[in-house]
Parts: sequence; structure tokens; C-alpha cells
Amino acid sequence: MVAIILGYKTKGLLVGEGADPWVLDDIKQIIQRDKAVISLHPLLTMHFCPNNALLVLNTHFQPQLKTREVEQAIAQIEQVVQAKNPEIKIFLLRLDL
Repeated sequence: MVAIILGYKTKGLLVGEGADPWVLDDIKQIIQRDKAVISLHPLLTMHFCPNNALLVLNTHFQPQLKTREVEQAIAQIEQVVQAKNPEIKIFLLRLDL
């Protein structure tokens, strides 16, 4: 039984398994609480190993924000997401301003 479980987990990591749905929901809530964010498109994640994951965000920010304010919002989002999900090491962000 242990070999089956290990095989299943290893296969998931080899093919780039995404984050669990509850993790994605938690990340969505963190991002949507930020007042700088207008909307959030579906999140994409991929694990490279058990403690190393990629998060791709496609986010629409308030149009009146200055570049510095958007940078601060992004830094805050990354900090909170990573504090709750330390396995997310790589953030890719596509901005819709």
C-alpha cells in the first residue's frame, strides 16, 4: 500500500501536479481582499517538488493606481501568500491595468 501511495505522489510531481483546491481557494481569498485588485482570473499552479511550486496570477488592478502602488500591492500579496503557503517559491504575474 505504501508503494502505491508513493508511486501516485511521485507521478503527480513528475507531471507537474497543481495545488490542492483548498490552497487555491485560500490564495484567491488573499488576493481578492486586496483593495488594489479589481478581478482575478483563474490561478495556475505547478509543483516542481514537494516544497517548490509555481503560482501564475492574472490580475486586474485598479486603473487609477500609480506604478509604485501596484508594486506595493504585489509585494503585499506575495508576502501574505508565501507566509501561508511557503512551498510557493516562484510567482509569475500578468497585470491588467
